[in-house]
Amino acid sequence: MSSTSFKHNYELVNWEIDSEILGSKVVSGYKSSAPASCNINHGFIGTDCNINQLLDIAKPDNHVSISLRSNKDEQFTKIQLPKQTHSTEIINFQTLINPNIECDGDAVLLKKGEAAGIKTADCVPLIIVSANNNFGVIVHAGWRGAVRGIVQNAVNSLTKASGSASSTLTAVIGPAAGDCCYQVGEEVTKELNNIESLYFKKILLKENNHFSVPKYVLNTLISEGILAENINLLDICSICGRNSGDLSYFSYRREGQKAGRNLSFLKL
Repeated sequence: MSSTSFKHNYELVNWEIDSEILGSKVVSGYKSSAPASCNINHGFIGTDCNINQLLDIAKPDNHVSISLRSNKDEQFTKIQLPKQTHSTEIINFQTLINPNIECDGDAVLLKKGEAAGIKTADCVPLIIVSANNNFGVIVHAGWRGAVRGIVQNAVNSLTKASGSASSTLTAVIGPAAGDCCYQVGEEVTKELNNIESLYFKKILLKENNHFSVPKYVLNTLISEGILAENINLLDICSICGRNSGDLSYFSYRREGQKAGRNLSFLKL
């Protein structure tokens, strides 16, 4: 599966955010404009909004929120963010917002009327929704989570919650480190060698160990039964800015410890 069929199916959108720490301001990002996913309320916001500034003052559980609205919305929506640990855990939204439950995980399962986000800086932001947009899941997929099964867990959780077949789901893969820039070491290649499917390794691990986590996620979604025409890979590289136009995204690989964090969100 080539990524070229998925390029440029996105549009620039402005949102207004409101936060005691970040203040109130207009920020820009991309959303999918592909036919299958253009009606999903979601976005991938880059350096206009550094979520790390919220995390700096967060409670020990790192559960934070930010209010956001588009120019179509009269009211702000509170976007809840989980404590991320590069795991394969899926959190139910109601568990996430329960102050009496300590939880962490790298994906949030949502139903209609709920909204959540995740933070990234080269890892893959992934959004999957049911056919009627009544259920969805937003995922933070680093290479560890992706290789160890977070995408499969997300699809399984969503099909179980919605009662939908995976072939009816729609997915959007946001800006992340591309194989043009993302060179991996022995730790990653060792884990990849444990994967039985030679298809993944031949397609996704290029010369000099340049690895595409977004394409890995794409192929995993297809192997889980989601139709290729229902998946939109934005194909924006967070490291070099390939295909990012006038926007930029935070990159840990490019900036190191000082890198901020990008905000991706899903509102149902």
